[in-house]
Amino acid sequence: MDYQLIMSNIDNRLLKFRGRGYILGFADGKVFTFGELEHLGDCSKADLSSPITAVAARADGR
Repeated sequence: MDYQLIMSNIDNRLLKFRGRGYILGFADGKVFTFGELEHLGDCSKADLSSPITAVAARADGR
């Protein structure tokens, strides 16, 4: 299975995913996935100077 990478607008780190669905990353490092999506990355060390709420991305990996 091929993997796609998406750059997180929160902490500029790569989140790796496969499948179809949505990924939602919050500024406190929590990541939620929706649909047929397996989250394989890590967003646990966000270091922000201002509170950014969230960023969402659609995953259409095949």
